Amino acid sequence: MYITIDPYYTNQFYNESKEALKNNNVQFRENIYIKPPYNWYFKLDQAPIMVNYDKLSEKDSRWVVSIVKPLTPSDEYKLLRRDNDIGPSALLKFIENEPMKQARESEFAVFFTVQNREELEKLSKEFPGKIWYFGKYYSNKFRVCLCTNKYIMNYLNTNQILLEKTKEHADSGRFEADLNFKIFRGKDELVKYTETPYFQDGLYNRPKIVGDKTVQKNKFLI
Repeated sequence: MYITIDPYYTNQFYNESKEALKNNNVQFRENIYIKPPYNWYFKLDQAPIMVNYDKLSEKDSRWVVSIVKPLTPSDEYKLLRRDNDIGPSALLKFIENEPMKQARESEFAVFFTVQNREELEKLSKEFPGKIWYFGKYYSNKFRVCLCTNKYIMNYLNTNQILLEKTKEHADSGRFEADLNFKIFRGKDELVKYTETPYFQDGLYNRPKIVGDKTVQKNKFLI
């Protein structure tokens, strides 16, 4: 379930609540609703106690996207929620890492899938550009890649294409939200880190893993 405490508490209390969840070994994810009032949500397995909260309806859950996960203490500080982080433009630093920023600013972007590492290595040798890799999703059905160079389409089969950017994806977070809702059927959500693995010239470039190594290894392995 998605719950928000934004209408009732300060950003400082939100940050303290997040630390309490970590200290108590409670599994959670952070999300932002990409439509007004742009509330922040915790995704939890059970309802919290001793705090006021609002629950997001299943219908509206299609408009939440994940917060970028920090890989270093410096990243964690930059992504700390502050009182002046208000409105859609201010939220971009929380919902966009480098590849998602490129996707929003580029005229073209496409999410696609590959069968295995060998296929992606071969593709990156033939295609003269960078291919971002986001990991496995939807019960490992998709190995999700992102490219912002339109010539990638010359190297892909139709059944590999998950979602191509359209004019409606100019809205912040909409491209990601549609991937979660239309392709993952609401059963999974894109996970983003401050650094993202990518393939180029047949080589896999993977960030140094720190912090929550289990989660990161799962997403960085292919």
